[in-house]
This record gives sequence, structure tokens and C-alpha cells, in this order.
Amino acid sequence: MEVEEIVVRVLDAANKAAGTSLSIRVGGDIPIDDFHLDSLSLFAFMVELESSCAISLDDALESYDQLQSVRSTARAIHSWLTCQEQGLK
Repeated sequence: MEVEEIVVRVLDAANKAAGTSLSIRVGGDIPIDDFHLDSLSLFAFMVELESSCAISLDDALESYDQLQSVRSTARAIHSWLTCQEQGLK
């Protein structure tokens, strides 16, 4: 999966969890804080990422510091998926 496809999935997951419809321009970014996720909606966001991007919730929780923006989250997911494909995880 390419990073830009993951960006779309991350944005969709954040909007779904937050009940928002934020969008980003090509090459743009949005801090995850802009979605104003409380603890329950943040958990829903991570579960949605697990479902839509085929990552483990454990990976997301262990690397929470990398989930600061839509793009940083997409890059982290891309990295996890690449590691899984190469059998490194």
C-alpha cells in the first residue's frame, strides 16, 4: 500500500472517530489534535486504523508518539506494513 493511500485511510478513520469531515490538500497535513479526539474516540480511531490498514492495535499503541499528524501516522503505518512484508515483524 502506498503512503498516499494510507493518508486517505488515516484521514477517513480520524474523521469517522471524531464525527468530522476535515480534509487536506495534496501534500498537506493535519495534526491529530485538530480532530479533538477524547480517550474513547482516540481508541475508536486506532481500532479503525487496525481495520482499514491491516495493522495491529499493539503496533499503534506502542508507537503512539509517531501518531501526531495524519501524514506521520501514514508513514508509521507504511513502515509497519513494509516490515511485515519483509518478515521483520
